[in-house]
Amino acid sequence: MAERKIRSIAKKHGYSIQKTYRRYLNNNAFVLDQDGEKIVGYVVMDLSLGSYVWGCYNEVFSGLWSWEEVEQFVLDLDKGQKNEK
Repeated sequence: MAERKIRSIAKKHGYSIQKTYRRYLNNNAFVLDQDGEKIVGYVVMDLSLGSYVWGCYNEVFSGLWSWEEVEQFVLDLDKGQKNEK
């Protein structure tokens, strides 16, 4: 599904998607791949709580989710709301 559509669905459910680089939480340093390049990741913020969704970060890293994981999270949100109606 198109990125614009996924972002729109997320916003409808009160979430914001942010593209970032994977980072260590203890010192905010970038996580690098084997070639020394920064690793792209995504975080999803629950706007009603003002905090990130657990899973897109953990005790050590932030920016853990790939775009595919973000897409699956948002589609599951949308599917859950449709099932409640």
